[in-house]
Amino acid sequence: MLDVLQDFRGTVAQQVTGSSGTVKVVVVDSVTAVVSPLLGGQQREGLALMMQLARELKTLARDLGLAVVVTNHVTRDRDSGKLKPALGRSWSFVPNTRILLSTTEESGASERSWCTACLTKSPRQPTGVQEVIDIATWGPPEQNPASQEEQTLLQ
Repeated sequence: MLDVLQDFRGTVAQQVTGSSGTVKVVVVDSVTAVVSPLLGGQQREGLALMMQLARELKTLARDLGLAVVVTNHVTRDRDSGKLKPALGRSWSFVPNTRILLSTTEESGASERSWCTACLTKSPRQPTGVQEVIDIATWGPPEQNPASQEEQTLLQ
């Protein structure tokens, strides 16, 4: 992964000086799949590689002026039962902004699926803000006429 990111940086730097379009966003889906095998028995080496990956992603974002979106799985805290990032406390300091996405299927409307996006960490916005998104239209449910009818029936 680190080699790919470094090669990518060189390629994008050439695009900036050339005439072709530039990359605006990098998506790593899923960072958990890349990092969790490293966190097995040799935890010190695994944590060091995880932080090296985090530094490389932040450097890409800063140096090339692009957004980096990283997905991470969630798990439940044993004591509280609350959802938490799967990579734990070490990774929790890496992202500047964190959004928790959760999906729900409405009963009686199996083809309709809504996603709730909750801002859980941000340097610029208050946390706890939530927005419901109709995945079919990628907008609020009220933008889709069928969703409006379903919401009326559900109320």
